[in-house]
Amino acid sequence: MPAPLTPSQTVKYAASQSVSSSGIFIGVDKGYYKELGIDVEIVPFSSAAEMIQPIAASQVDVANADTGAGIFNALGRGLPLRFVADGNHTEPGHSSLGWMIRKDLIDSGAFRDLPDFRGKRISPIAKGSLVDSLAFRTIQKAGLQPTDVEFEYVTFADVLPAFSNKALDAAILTEPLVTTSVEQGLAVRWKGMDDLFGSFQSTLIIYSPTMTTQRQEIGKRFMIGYLRALRDYQAAFNEGKDLDSIIEILTKYTNIKDPAVYRKIVVPAFSPNGEMNVQSIKDLQQWYVDNGFVQTPVQLDEFFDTSYLDYGLSVVGRR
Repeated sequence: MPAPLTPSQTVKYAASQSVSSSGIFIGVDKGYYKELGIDVEIVPFSSAAEMIQPIAASQVDVANADTGAGIFNALGRGLPLRFVADGNHTEPGHSSLGWMIRKDLIDSGAFRDLPDFRGKRISPIAKGSLVDSLAFRTIQKAGLQPTDVEFEYVTFADVLPAFSNKALDAAILTEPLVTTSVEQGLAVRWKGMDDLFGSFQSTLIIYSPTMTTQRQEIGKRFMIGYLRALRDYQAAFNEGKDLDSIIEILTKYTNIKDPAVYRKIVVPAFSPNGEMNVQSIKDLQQWYVDNGFVQTPVQLDEFFDTSYLDYGLSVVGRR
C-alpha cells in the first residue's frame, strides 16, 4: 500500500443517495480513502443529469453517473470526461431494475408474457435514459411496434400512485420501489432486466478533466480505496460476511434507512476488479443515435481510461 499523501487531498464526489455509490460510502466509513491521504467530500445530487455540467467543469472530481443521453451529448460537445471504473451493472441474479406489472393484470391473466404488452400503458420513466432504451428494446423483443403500446413518462416517485389508481399498467422500476410496490400489493415483479438482456453497464465512475490531467496520482489512490470497498460489499451481499456492519454503513449514507430492506431487495452488482462493460455502452450510444437523442456520436474508446484501475489492481490484486 502506498504511503498516504501529505498533505492530504480533498476529492469531491458527486453522489445520489443510492446503493450504487456503495464503493464510496463503505470506503469513506471504513477509512480506506483516509489511509491514502484522501478526504472524500460527498456532494449530494438528486440525479445523474445534474452531475454532468459540474464534473465537466471540474467543480466535482468524481461522479457515479448513469448512462443517459446527456453524458454522450456532453462528450459530443468536446467535454473531456473519462470513464474509469464500474459504477454498478446488471448481471444474472443482480438486477435492481425490474419490469413491474400491475397485480390485477397478472391475477386476471391479462398479462402473462411479452405479447401482452400490446395496448398497455407503460412508463419508461424518462426520455433518453437507460430505462427508456430498455423499455423500447422490450417492446421490440415482444415483436411489437412502439405504436402498439401507450408510452407515458411517469417519474419513479409517481409510478406507485399511478398503479394504485390504474392509470398505468406497467413500468420499469428500481429498488427499493420494486420491493415496495410488491409489498403494497400494487404490482408483481414480472422480470428483471437480467432476464431479458443479460449483463450490461448501468452506471460508470467518471473522473473530471482536472482529475485526469493534474491529479492523476490522487486518481490512482482513489481507485485503491474504491476497489477495497467494492470487495467488502461483494463479500457482504454475496457471501454474508460482515453483512450487518455493511448494511449499517449504507443506512447512514443512502436513502434506504431501514436495515431490513437490504435483505429483501435485489442489490446492484459490481465487478470486484472494477471492470466496465464497454460494448454495452457502445450499444446504448447507438440506440440513442437511432432514436434521435444523440446527434453527434463519439468514438467511445477514447473516453475509457483503465490506467487508474490497472494501478489499483496492481496494489490490491486481481480477483
